[in-house]
Amino acid sequence: MAKKNKAGLLTRIPRSPEYFGTAAKAEWNRLLKILVEDKLATTLDLNVLEGACMNYGIYRDMYDAITLNGARTMAEYIEERGGNSQKQGELTTLNKAFDQYTKILRMFGATPAARHTMKLSSKDDTQDEDKALAEELGL
Repeated sequence: MAKKNKAGLLTRIPRSPEYFGTAAKAEWNRLLKILVEDKLATTLDLNVLEGACMNYGIYRDMYDAITLNGARTMAEYIEERGGNSQKQGELTTLNKAFDQYTKILRMFGATPAARHTMKLSSKDDTQDEDKALAEELGL
């Protein structure tokens, strides 16, 4: 008895949502390429990945706005605004967006610690499990 693929396993990179900006679209294509190649993404994951890429886009937009597209540093921005980074809405938005982005990516094993906790079985392991189950069921 062969083990079925996960429902909706993606075999190609879906088109990014229309409302995405440039950075979000680029991240969508980058992430989905990796996840599709590694057989880690299903149709059920698309909304979560959309949220990750949307937050990445917000993060990049805020970073570009704060640094004037690289014309100044973050430190210069904070100094120009009175030196208190806690009171800067742009920085708060940037930090929250990046935090959400990284939280989602950890679910897909994007850090060494996350990969360590993920149980990824090889094709041989799956075949062994299938044989054992078939024997137990008398098939």
